[in-house]
Amino acid sequence: MVHSNLPYSICISFGQSGYQNGRWSTWRCSTHQPQNDPWNPAYDLWAYVN
Repeated sequence: MVHSNLPYSICISFGQSGYQNGRWSTWRCSTHQPQNDPWNPAYDLWAYVN
């Protein structure tokens, strides 16, 4: 995992910028429901380094 607890738009932009910079070849954003705030899901950026 590279970053955690991100807003969706930030997660996407982080993933795309890292991909374009060649920092990782594959990435995805997964969501999880915070226990203390279930109505605002947070996103985790997962990246697989070359």
